[in-house]
Amino acid sequence: MTSFSGNSPLIADIMQWLLNLAMRLLARALQMPEPLVQSTGRYVVAQAQAVEDRFARSLCPIRLFRRLLALIAQGPLMPPGALRRSTRGSSRSGQRR
Repeated sequence: MTSFSGNSPLIADIMQWLLNLAMRLLARALQMPEPLVQSTGRYVVAQAQAVEDRFARSLCPIRLFRRLLALIAQGPLMPPGALRRSTRGSSRSGQRR
């Protein structure tokens, strides 16, 4: 069985070199200074993380269950038969009986 533990620093160095090369190429393609590209990338990652956190928090099962219980405790949103009465009046083009 081959162990790659001895190659780990070499792989880390190669990955760092590739990351630096990619950053320089991107900065050159965008015609921006490299530090600006790096800070913009960090800002975009932070904003995306914030959006994901907000979205995940709104889908939390416990939170959804609490919202459902609050809606049930509120009672019916419309009185029974309200939908029936409103459709009858609108089908006669505004005329009431």
